[in-house]
Amino acid sequence: MEYRSDIYIKITTNHLFAAKQILEEQDLMEFAEITQDDDYLYILLPDLKWYASYPEVIAFIKFIESLDKEAGVIAIGEDGNTEHYGFPDEVDLSIETIIQEFM
Repeated sequence: MEYRSDIYIKITTNHLFAAKQILEEQDLMEFAEITQDDDYLYILLPDLKWYASYPEVIAFIKFIESLDKEAGVIAIGEDGNTEHYGFPDEVDLSIETIIQEFM
């Protein structure tokens, strides 16, 4: 069984076409769940094998980091480990932990 992650991506709409193009080029589009508003493109790549050594992951991370402060990625692994790429803080992409009432 392979380790899987959920990949959350937020990119300004200035880069809409480039983002979709890199997803297509790296064969990631088939996994992508995409929504957008006036300012941002939101992409979820759920349950994906996301290894830093994979060529498609390397290419996508390079793309994200080339956008300066207009894109961020958070990868959440099945064990809860997280990785951040680009500038998630600059695009207000963050993880929030909530503990529900349990007693």
